[in-house]
Amino acid sequence: MEFENAVIIALVVFCLSVLFKGFLSAAGKDLWVFLKESLLQRMEKEMEVGPDFKAKVYPEQNCTWIPEENIQNKERHKWAYYPHPKNGKKCFRLVGEGKFTRKEYFMVTPNAKRT
Repeated sequence: MEFENAVIIALVVFCLSVLFKGFLSAAGKDLWVFLKESLLQRMEKEMEVGPDFKAKVYPEQNCTWIPEENIQNKERHKWAYYPHPKNGKKCFRLVGEGKFTRKEYFMVTPNAKRT
């Protein structure tokens, strides 16, 4: 009788371990993906905005979209990146289509005053 109980307990433990191994493995992968994406978002210093994004922190006449290839020139002339209203990250947008897509940054002139 004891042997039969031990076999039944061993089978139950085996079935539960197989069930939970698959479940915990999938849950662990999902948790890792979630944590990785959350951490990467916090570490990124840029945030994509829509094509109709408007300036609210600085007057619109002091803000413009600058193509990525012209950024170094604007930085040398003391232009600043427009801070995203929610988190202060650099605002950018993607323009164009397909392989002609390029990145533009929303920048502020050196003499701009906050509104």
